[in-house]
Amino acid sequence: MRNINNVTLSGRLVRDAEMTVLQSGDQVLNFNICVNGSKRTKEGAYEDYPMYFNVKHFVKNVLSLNQYLLKGTLVCVSGELYWSQWEKDGQKRQKVDVIARQVQLCGSKRDNTAENDTPAQAESSVPEEEYDSIPF
Repeated sequence: MRNINNVTLSGRLVRDAEMTVLQSGDQVLNFNICVNGSKRTKEGAYEDYPMYFNVKHFVKNVLSLNQYLLKGTLVCVSGELYWSQWEKDGQKRQKVDVIARQVQLCGSKRDNTAENDTPAQAESSVPEEEYDSIPF
C-alpha cells in the first residue's frame, strides 16, 4: 500500500525562480517560498514566524511560468515532499524539498494583502503520467 505524501503551501517567493536544465534535457524551476507560521507565546498572544521551503517544479512550459515567479509573488504550491541525503566533508546532510505538481499564482508582489479576489494569472500542472517519470 502506498502512503499519503501530499503537501499544499501558500507563501511568497524569497527570490526570483531559477530555471535549470538537467542532463536529460528536462527543465526544472527551482524557487524558495516563505510561509508564515503562528505560535502561542507564554503570555497567550500569538506570534508569527517564517518557515522556508525549497520547491522544484518539473514542467514543459518553464519559460512561460518563470517570468511570473519573481521575488515577493504570492503562490500556491501543491505536490509532495522529497527527502534526500548526502555526505559533505565527512558529515551526513539531509533536506526535504517540495516537488510541485501544481503552481498557481495567487497575486503579484505588489498585492501585499493576504486576500486577493482576482483570478490567477498563470497556472501550471504536471499531468500524472509525466509526474511518474520525474528524473531523480
